[in-house]
Amino acid sequence: KAGLGDKMAVVERTTSMVVQEQKISNEEQKHSTAIDSSDLFDLDYLIHEYFHDKSLERRIKLRKVIASNAKHYKFILKILEFSRLGCFIDGYDAGVDLLAEFDTLKLHNQAFQYLKSINNYLIEKSSNPKTVRQIEDFWEILIKGTSCAYKVLAEERLTAIQAIRTVSRRRLIKTAIIDALVTIAEDLEDIEPVKNFLDLYTSEQESDIYVRDYAREALDDLE
Repeated sequence: KAGLGDKMAVVERTTSMVVQEQKISNEEQKHSTAIDSSDLFDLDYLIHEYFHDKSLERRIKLRKVIASNAKHYKFILKILEFSRLGCFIDGYDAGVDLLAEFDTLKLHNQAFQYLKSINNYLIEKSSNPKTVRQIEDFWEILIKGTSCAYKVLAEERLTAIQAIRTVSRRRLIKTAIIDALVTIAEDLEDIEPVKNFLDLYTSEQESDIYVRDYAREALDDLE
């Protein structure tokens, strides 16, 4: 059974370590939009290339290759790592777009389980604001990417989001879930399940007044 040190390995990696691990030549490189078949099984490299490459055409191709070949949730975690690196101006949006390209939520759900397993140690009981913010960002990006997974039925996306409702008391995570519900509702014929779910955040049982108001505004938007 993996110990806490193993679980924290991904989380504790610093930006400089990630960049050093994935270091490429500083010389200007010109990339073809083609993807070499020899790179297909080096997903770490392809994820690195995806975030570094500014060509929209190549990014679209890389998204499809990565999403169709990833077989382990560790690649979801790597996407989350790159998504929040400060050296990528569009890292957040690029990460969400990549997570939304998958045609199944199997790995997303496994990544959710991983984040839940470290939640108490690194968010709820942590006194390190940097660590807390990092994990919150991971949650937010993964939640949004899941809600935007356009190849997956909206009902399945809703189920995935419903399963994480009680994972944290953190405001950022709760509001990310509320935003996800609004996104998913756009693809549902019957939005009553979404409204009922949002009602849980507007009730007095929700201690955060900001979250209650945020959920009420979301409900109003769905009317």
